[in-house]
Amino acid sequence: MNKPIILFDIDHTLIDTNKLKKQTSAALISTIGINKKLLADAENRYIKNLSHPHDFRPSSYIKQLSQYFRVEKEILNDIFFKKSELYKKSLYPEIKTALGFLSKKANLGIFSEGGKKFQTAKITLSEIKDYFNKKIIFVFRKKQSLKVLKLLPSKSIIVDDDWEVIKTLVKKTQTKAVWINRKDFAKHPLAPTITNLNQVRNLI
Repeated sequence: MNKPIILFDIDHTLIDTNKLKKQTSAALISTIGINKKLLADAENRYIKNLSHPHDFRPSSYIKQLSQYFRVEKEILNDIFFKKSELYKKSLYPEIKTALGFLSKKANLGIFSEGGKKFQTAKITLSEIKDYFNKKIIFVFRKKQSLKVLKLLPSKSIIVDDDWEVIKTLVKKTQTKAVWINRKDFAKHPLAPTITNLNQVRNLI
């Protein structure tokens, strides 16, 4: 019997993205030698030029910071792509336990939106990449596009924190969407709702 496939979003599902951003900002402030306001101003200037928040790319952000604050790009690059402790500390508490259990019962993969290099760095530096089958890692700029949705394995379980993504998966694919809500007690009307990844084992 073939193992089921479970795909996970990354941000706000595996990684506490707000915590990661806070820790990364603290590292940038310390390294550059500036205060929070100066970094916030620089970040806002960068974000204003993006078409969508998921278009954030560390490489272009680093280039802007390097030019504006006259800091070597390599030093800033290390914060985003070498400081594994920032990523490990940003994992939700149950992640490694949940993935360890689920990886014995299913083939695990990723269904995420954003830049592939940065999203891959998140699972690599947080030391969870080995739980996933590299053949079923899907990272796209717009993951709700019909072209991307057609790539998803039929009957796979997909865990995502985005309400609209869940609605799209239910209406346009043959997958089993699962909404993870870490914020409150709300439930999705179209899909099973969980509050942490340990509960996925009950859905296999």
